[in-house]
Amino acid sequence: MEFINQRHMTTEKVAAVFGVPKSILGYVDNVNYSNSREQRKEYLEGTIRPYEVDFENMLNKLLQMFVPGMWESVYIKCDGEQLEETQERYEGQRQDIDRGILTINEVRIDRGLEPSKEPNCDKHITSRNAVLLEDIALDAVLDPNEV
Repeated sequence: MEFINQRHMTTEKVAAVFGVPKSILGYVDNVNYSNSREQRKEYLEGTIRPYEVDFENMLNKLLQMFVPGMWESVYIKCDGEQLEETQERYEGQRQDIDRGILTINEVRIDRGLEPSKEPNCDKHITSRNAVLLEDIALDAVLDPNEV
């Protein structure tokens, strides 16, 4: 038991030196889902992102040194975007399409994709049945006197 406690203590110290939260290492004592998400976010922003920026700068300097004519038109940039935020954004976009707020092509452009040439991708749709808003008849509203 003493060996396990000592190993746990050593792991915590090494993780603290490198800025790695315990939840990333699988130690889930005193950690709930919300805390682990926040710790992961802080780890990515405070530990990984600075390395990412250094890596960007190094690649751009190498590009400038070894490909002199190209470095002015090409610049390497890590987006630093986090997977969880991307998934949440994509889910929001899907809901916006289902509600008729955005078109499929508007979402594709926002994601950095080419607009689709498929029919109806530039039109607003509503519900999971993919009904065009322009096809919903306004005269289908019942007259209160007829009910």
